[in-house]
Amino acid sequence: MKFRLLLSPRSTLSHWILTRLSYLSAKRQSFLNLKILGASSDFFSNLFYSDFMEKNSGSFRIKEVDETEFVWLMNSLMERQRNVTSVDLALSALTLADRFCMPYVQKHILPYLKATELDPIAENRVAALKRYIDLAVRCRDNGEFVCWIFERCQTTSELIELAQSCGQSVNPHMATFFRFLAIKQSDEEKKTAEKIERLERVENEKDELIQSLISEKE
Repeated sequence: MKFRLLLSPRSTLSHWILTRLSYLSAKRQSFLNLKILGASSDFFSNLFYSDFMEKNSGSFRIKEVDETEFVWLMNSLMERQRNVTSVDLALSALTLADRFCMPYVQKHILPYLKATELDPIAENRVAALKRYIDLAVRCRDNGEFVCWIFERCQTTSELIELAQSCGQSVNPHMATFFRFLAIKQSDEEKKTAEKIERLERVENEKDELIQSLISEKE
């Protein structure tokens, strides 16, 4: 995708200032508001208001960006349409937000993630969760994001395996980790106790049935 900056003369002294910008995709050319984008992104703010060669060439090429994901991110900013339709889109948006220093995105993505469950039949849940952790540690104010990831762990062993696989990247969140570990352990102990209680009830009912059959024969 080519990111074109449209320039106009600032004064008769041949100084140039960015006044409009657009991004070109295979389908259309869309215009963006420089002030909004600059105020929402340290990356673009530095590009717009610092001296770079791109100002003279009139274009800046953004490499290794999926067109659909980038268009969604820009539309979410300019049109305030932040309809997230999948976990993949949410995580892609967070990845782009990290790359372009757009912390506002996280604020609007997290509510969706917090209300979403991972696919329970995923072949390797811990590996998937680790990718989310790797992304989370690069985001600003990532406490809620990390909590969401820990909540997705189904068992204490899964939670412990995740922490071990992430290494030092989760060190700032160890208090949160131990809190979730305690919750998981408590839940598992409760489930174990309930299972034992059900088994004992079945055994008692079986004994009562046997005694009843014996009594009938007598």
